[in-house]
Amino acid sequence: LYLGALNNDGSASSHSVWQFGAFFAGNLSEAQTLALSNALTTYMQAVGNWSTQLVGWGDSLSNSSYYTQAALRSYANTKPWRRCVNKGVSSETSTQISARVVADSTYTSSDFVHVLWMCRNDINNSTQTVASTTIKAQLAAAVAAVAARSNKYIVLGLTPVNLNAPGGSIYSNSEATGTTIGTAIATHASDLSALYGSRFLDIRLAMIDYTNANLSGTDLTDASNGLPGRTLYANDGTGVHFSTTGQIAVGQAIEDKIEALGW
Repeated sequence: LYLGALNNDGSASSHSVWQFGAFFAGNLSEAQTLALSNALTTYMQAVGNWSTQLVGWGDSLSNSSYYTQAALRSYANTKPWRRCVNKGVSSETSTQISARVVADSTYTSSDFVHVLWMCRNDINNSTQTVASTTIKAQLAAAVAAVAARSNKYIVLGLTPVNLNAPGGSIYSNSEATGTTIGTAIATHASDLSALYGSRFLDIRLAMIDYTNANLSGTDLTDASNGLPGRTLYANDGTGVHFSTTGQIAVGQAIEDKIEALGW
């Protein structure tokens, strides 16, 4: 038997360099299957060959591309491969997202890490308001739900509009440091940090750190104003969504947080 080979000639070159989970015979009882599964999980974790599923709850910002970047970061760091489940729904508010999280009965085992990135649609750029009280209440409900299932979760903060994004922005007011919304976003991050401690990821600051470390020119000007660099934003006219480079910044920040928590 040639297990894990690309063809059946048995030559060394035909075998994949990737690690495989396991190969075994069938016809096991339910109890034997469970015992084997538990034994294989213990072994694979010991040798560093296992995967963890990320469930990304949120709105249009909760894009599967970010979690793909988290998976690539994980693989580069020889950590467990991240399999990603995108639960982002465009235009939803924190109330709608939280309701979906609470009602979920699918991602309930300890194998899942839940990423809660919600609430951008609870900001009204025109009236310069952030529904912080509502956001915190809905986050608390979502956190309680996922904590009861796997107790593996992280909470992401809010990201600001960048009016200098490629293609411009549909918004008219800046959300930089010192503006009404910029101040509200920073205050909200401080509140969430106090509530969730190491489970909180201030994604705005993480993207600013990425900007300072990897970008230059006008991007650094943005960072000095409390905004992720404009290069990190998509050319879609919103000033809210992120480019491929932005996806890398978000994904790496998510993965670094998960690794810091030991998952």
